Amino acid sequence: PVSDLANGRQDFETGYIDLPAGAAVAVEHFFARKPTITVTPATVVPGGRVHVSATSFALGSKLNFSVTGQANFTVPVPAGVFAWDILVPATARPGTVTVQATAE
Repeated sequence: PVSDLANGRQDFETGYIDLPAGAAVAVEHFFARKPTITVTPATVVPGGRVHVSATSFALGSKLNFSVTGQANFTVPVPAGVFAWDILVPATARPGTVTVQATAE
């Protein structure tokens, strides 16, 4: 939770739950998801490491990743997120690497 229960509402990262006045059951409200791929740092030297994170994908989906110079792979994302580190070989030549993800 990102907030304490106040006025019958509890906020979370993915939405909120509220209990309308007089209602017997709470109602879930989900925020719109905006899938995002983040790579940090944006620039790395040979021998360095980058952190890749995919966030805000649909809960329970599978993500198909493609990374320049690597074999494509698929992972299940029950929570809609996935992250990993990439070690850049010490012999890597300067260039641009593209990371893409599509959801099944």
